[in-house]
Amino acid sequence: MVRTTVTAELNAFDRGTPLLEDVRASLEGTAIHDADGAPIGTLTDVSVSELCPQTLAHTNERVLSALNRASDDILRAVDAPATGLRDGLNLLVNAAMSYLKGEAHGLEAVVAANWDGDTTLEDVLGWIQDGT
Repeated sequence: MVRTTVTAELNAFDRGTPLLEDVRASLEGTAIHDADGAPIGTLTDVSVSELCPQTLAHTNERVLSALNRASDDILRAVDAPATGLRDGLNLLVNAAMSYLKGEAHGLEAVVAANWDGDTTLEDVLGWIQDGT
């Protein structure tokens, strides 16, 4: 038996950043095809690791995906209503991404860039306070 190493870069943004174990489990048993498309075997003994974890840099999309996944997990865990915690987490995610990209230097600018033109910072803070 010949051991073959396959290296692939995975981007999974539609459902958040996957856990490495989830990626490993999803690959185990996947069919392998040759250049002509003929099946030649299946993936077995799959291991998954991050490349250079000590120097790993994340794209804005991965950071946004991770923030949104964490927010969704928190909201589901506490069965949060439509206002309050949900609004606070939305403001947090939008602020973090705006600050990371250098697009805003304060919460007023974050709200102006991420909500409709009629919504003010005071509106968003009011929604947060009303839900607590």
